Amino acid sequence: MPLASLIYYCLATGLLGAIAIWVRSKHPPLYFWAKGLPMFWILFWLGWHYTASPTHALPAALGWLCLGLILGTLGDLLLLWPRTFLPGYAAFLGGHLAYIIAFGYASSGQWKLPLAVTMLLILIAATYAGLVIFLSSTRKAAPLVGAYATIIASMLLAAVNLAWQHPQSMVLLTGAILFCVSDGLWSWNRFVRPIPQPGLWILGTYYSAQALIAWEAVQLIVRPVLSPF
Repeated sequence: MPLASLIYYCLATGLLGAIAIWVRSKHPPLYFWAKGLPMFWILFWLGWHYTASPTHALPAALGWLCLGLILGTLGDLLLLWPRTFLPGYAAFLGGHLAYIIAFGYASSGQWKLPLAVTMLLILIAATYAGLVIFLSSTRKAAPLVGAYATIIASMLLAAVNLAWQHPQSMVLLTGAILFCVSDGLWSWNRFVRPIPQPGLWILGTYYSAQALIAWEAVQLIVRPVLSPF
């Protein structure tokens, strides 16, 4: 991918993300229209590269990555209202599951991550989820946080396993880590206590995560021979 294209993509994503964060803090009634802008741009950018591809091939991993991005966008919007919280929650669970399947296809179904690294990541995820549940102000948090921690930890493990086998997937791994950070901040902000400037930290890491995952997907379209996907 030309460097200029990557710079343009990052600048546009950052600008739209900054607009969404600013609208959230300054004009909440308009937030619905602004929150999805970065994700719509990311999906458009991914679709544009796909339609410009001479082969229009759709490997399984790419298809699952696209589904994960779409479900994330849907969940993003549904979480704006209390009445659609559970559908939004389910959409994000589905998005993470789609990423797990995509990473599994990309690693050819092989698990080469050392047991010690696997257990350490599981321990970190379980400790944080347990802390959120313990400090939560509502009993409803336990099943929601527990289920979500399980699926997002699985997604991170799949990403680490992929990067362990294919070091060129470090961009995708960075996106997966940022996704975990964003969701960790979101769960703390919602179930434990508000964090300062939640829009900046939660949305900033979330948009960055999705942008990096989409960037990895485009590598498959532009340079399929060099991509583990």
